[in-house]
Amino acid sequence: MSIFWIFRTEFRRLLRSRLGRAAVVVGMIIPLLYSGMYLYAFWDPYERLDQFPVAIVNQDRGEYGQELVDKLLEDRKFGFELVDAQKAQAGLEGDRYYLTMTIPPSFSDDVRSVEGDHPQRAQLHFTPNEGKNYIASTITSRLEAQVREDLGNKFSEEYFKGIFDVIGDAGNGLSKAADGANKLADGAGDLATGNRDLSDGTKKVNDAARQVADGNAKLAAGSGKIDGAIGTANDGSAKLASGAKDIASGSQQLSAGLTTSTGGIRQVRDGLQSSLPNTDRLQAGLTQMQGTLGTSAGQPTSADPSQWSVQEMLSYLGQKYGTIAQDPVYLGAMQKVNGVADALGQTAGQVQGSKQGLEQAVGALDQISSGQDQMVSGAQKLTSGSNELAKGAADLNKGLGEIKSGSATLTSSATALANGSGQLASGTENLLSGSQKLANGSRDLADGNQKLADELTRATADSTIKNPDQKAAIMADPLVTERQPLHAVPTYGMGFAPYFIPLSLWVGALMLYFILSMSEYRWTLSPVSTTSLVLGKFSALGVIGVVQALIVSFFLTEVLGLQVMHLAEFYLFNILFSLTAIAIIGLLIARLGSGPGRFIAILLLILQLASSGGTFPIELVPQIFQNIHNFLPMTYGVEGLRSLISTGDEARILRDLLILGAVLVGILLVHIVTTRRKLRVRDLHEKDQLAG
Repeated sequence: MSIFWIFRTEFRRLLRSRLGRAAVVVGMIIPLLYSGMYLYAFWDPYERLDQFPVAIVNQDRGEYGQELVDKLLEDRKFGFELVDAQKAQAGLEGDRYYLTMTIPPSFSDDVRSVEGDHPQRAQLHFTPNEGKNYIASTITSRLEAQVREDLGNKFSEEYFKGIFDVIGDAGNGLSKAADGANKLADGAGDLATGNRDLSDGTKKVNDAARQVADGNAKLAAGSGKIDGAIGTANDGSAKLASGAKDIASGSQQLSAGLTTSTGGIRQVRDGLQSSLPNTDRLQAGLTQMQGTLGTSAGQPTSADPSQWSVQEMLSYLGQKYGTIAQDPVYLGAMQKVNGVADALGQTAGQVQGSKQGLEQAVGALDQISSGQDQMVSGAQKLTSGSNELAKGAADLNKGLGEIKSGSATLTSSATALANGSGQLASGTENLLSGSQKLANGSRDLADGNQKLADELTRATADSTIKNPDQKAAIMADPLVTERQPLHAVPTYGMGFAPYFIPLSLWVGALMLYFILSMSEYRWTLSPVSTTSLVLGKFSALGVIGVVQALIVSFFLTEVLGLQVMHLAEFYLFNILFSLTAIAIIGLLIARLGSGPGRFIAILLLILQLASSGGTFPIELVPQIFQNIHNFLPMTYGVEGLRSLISTGDEARILRDLLILGAVLVGILLVHIVTTRRKLRVRDLHEKDQLAG
């Protein structure tokens, strides 16, 4: 019962005045203000990375650097700006940029180097100013990782796409070459078979020609004997009738034999004549095959790949894919193709010679046929004369004259026939020799083409790539980033010290007014000046504030080992900020009262936590905090301490010292001007500290 009674009494006392009720409400919402405002400021800073300023310096000599710049500027994932190296460095040292990304001159060359024998990883140089904002340096690490991943994936995709294209083109080209070589080998095999058949036929023609020559020689000898018999017939008519009968019988047989021989000769002549177009086609086929293989290597003479010879195609593949040009298989294939092309040219010349021999043989057979026609006519006349001789001796002299004349013609024709038959035999021998050479060359051509097809087929499956392990490693990870921080911050403590030192000094100043009561009115009616009154009270708390700053500075530098670039200025700066905080809070309490003044001081602390840029860069917090950033003392406390600890920027240190000094003097002047020297009745009563 007593607990409840005390609770009710105290709670009523808290709510009995408007100021008390306000104090209760303020006490309830202070946690909300602290957590809500702080979390609102830093709820998701990464949503505003497009406002995070980053300088891009493109020194690349090729196209890949510009493509990277265009992509980064288009994506706008960060606040990228394309500037020159001088402007980037000045902005990094100043307030403009947190990071500089430099694309080196060899960037494109390194990207393309994977196609050569000495591949290199492409590089990007990142230079963050860690001393400007520690969390900003961690954000730049995230940017580095993202750029490296995106570019690495892009370059890897291009590398492997190019490899697949090259493999596909080379494979298709070699496959086509192998198919063509196989077809050429098949055609050469068919040619060899035809040449063997031609050789066999030519041999048969040669045998027949020899037989004709032998028969014609015998015919010539027989005609000589006939001429002698006619001379003997002139010696006596008694034997004429019997001889005439023999001659008639022999002439009939001779006529039949000559007719049969003439038919055979014409068949041989027609066969040889019909074989002439075959030699033309054979020569044309060999010339066409020689053109398909090509007479020499070099640049293709046509833009249409389907019109290229085998040598032009192999030369093009060697020029396009430099790695295959030194492959022994490739060089061997080129030599074999050249050899086959030369063999085809020689074979074509031999076929031309065989054709001429056939034409000579046809001419000789024409002469033989003509002579035998004359012989048939003479034999017929001999038969007629013999018959007339049998009828009467009166016609003997005349018949013998005609027989003698026919006998002379027969002898001449038989001699011509013998000579023509000899020429025919010689021509058919040349034809036989040429056809045999053609058959041998065709066999060599078939063997060479088959070897070419085998080598090209094997080349399709096997290729030589230099440095395959190194190229594979670079294709998998084609980009390396080099980080060279400006004003490196090695530890979290060093990075957050510029933020926590002003925070601790502000809280220390605020706690002074919670612990010590400055509501002393004894000096109000004293004869001291207002300036003396204000400065005297300020000095009392200022001494404590100085000691606070000295203790904090000594502990951080001597105990925790915080390294600062300007030790004396570091102590001075902390003392100045502590005095400024005491002056500001003192003015708030003096003008607004204890309760409201402390509340506003706490609220001001909360605003400074979110707006000073001590944690995330100010560009990443909501706009309302950016707007008040330059009007809060903790902003300059954080900036000045960063310069003292990390960057060593003496100009900024001096600027921040002057700003904080001006704020301190201004606050004291306002305090002096607004201080009243009158007492009210309520000032004589002891105040309830809880009620303000």
